[in-house]
Amino acid sequence: MDMKWKIDDCPPAIDLCLLALQWLMVIVPSIVIVARIVGLYYGVDGGGYILYLQKMSFVMAVVLLFQTTAGHRLPLISGPATALLVGILSSGPSSASAVNLSIFIGGALLCLLAATGFFTAVRRLFTARIVASVLLLIAFTLLPAVLKLIAPSSGHFSMPFFALLLVISMLILQVLLRGVWKSTVIVWSMIGGSLIHRMIFNTLPFVSGSGSPPFFQSFFAYIPLSFTFDPAVTLSFFFCFVALIVNDLASVESLQELLDPPKMKERLTRGLATTGGGNMLAGFFGIAGPVNYSISPGIIVSTGSASRFPVIGAGIVLAVLAFSPALLSVVGAVPPAVVGAVLIYILGFQVSAGFTILAKEPAGLTPETGLVVGLPLIFGSIVSFFPSHVIDAIPALVRPVAGNGFVVGVVSALLLEHLLFRKT
Repeated sequence: MDMKWKIDDCPPAIDLCLLALQWLMVIVPSIVIVARIVGLYYGVDGGGYILYLQKMSFVMAVVLLFQTTAGHRLPLISGPATALLVGILSSGPSSASAVNLSIFIGGALLCLLAATGFFTAVRRLFTARIVASVLLLIAFTLLPAVLKLIAPSSGHFSMPFFALLLVISMLILQVLLRGVWKSTVIVWSMIGGSLIHRMIFNTLPFVSGSGSPPFFQSFFAYIPLSFTFDPAVTLSFFFCFVALIVNDLASVESLQELLDPPKMKERLTRGLATTGGGNMLAGFFGIAGPVNYSISPGIIVSTGSASRFPVIGAGIVLAVLAFSPALLSVVGAVPPAVVGAVLIYILGFQVSAGFTILAKEPAGLTPETGLVVGLPLIFGSIVSFFPSHVIDAIPALVRPVAGNGFVVGVVSALLLEHLLFRKT
């Protein structure tokens, strides 16, 4: 495909700044969404929420800069992985130190897979039906978190209807808008939704907390230095990292047909290693780890630019933002109901991607395919909606695994695909 600027071309200064701003507008919402969900889950608000935003912005900026300069070296953005968000929400607030160590270990394993080349063998397990199951399970097992965002116990009764109308508005914009505007639907929806939410529900325009946050402040003094090894939590995150690998490799490979970059195998290896290093850094900082996002091809096509330099510019700006609590307090001032609506919109595309993969199956949608994908989805969803007293009744040693709907679903899919309905 013809591009105005190719991968290693550097656009003129004005174009470079405008393109970098657009990439930044795509990256920031993903950080805000995950930070808001994790913050609410851990009961962190105000200064604690801003601190989490600072650390996440910094880590994502570092990963973005390394990926575009030494990793896959492609115009591809990185952001917090929803697959790891599933693991965080399933492990319990008291397991934060074990979660951090598990993310660090998962990142180290990714680096090992990349260094040894063993990931090519691991990829054989990920048939089309398994990949579709993983994508669908991520969407459905996050529904309890979405429900808490749009229908909190102390929220207004009309909050879910507000979220539903916002989702419908986003879908209408997705159909009507073209080019650059279509790529930034989430950004404008978060801005417009926050303003409307403020007018309807009389919510505060900024993040709650005492006093105004400083314009500049370092966060390195707040890095958690205590880690706990919990075998069940680590095993749970092992399956989350399985999903992360699927998303990461698919995102890099999505640019092969579009741009046909040279030395693609080396790019995949370096990209996976950088993602692994980024997750080690994320575990050290106590945040959700990064993954390459598959939204990039749409942005490349809409702008006609395949240059990686605007992405580098966006990474630099994001790194600067990480040291400004005042600016992040404005960026992060998105009400939970708006975050929930945006997450529904994003998960809708996740489900669409899963069905698209199934539609490409040579044998079509057979009864066996329906069972391999459908049953794990049912099992995972049931476990995700278990009431708290059922989760508490599960032995503590296996609770992070048996009480994690995503893990239960992935294990079920693997057993059905490679044992019960194994293709001969």
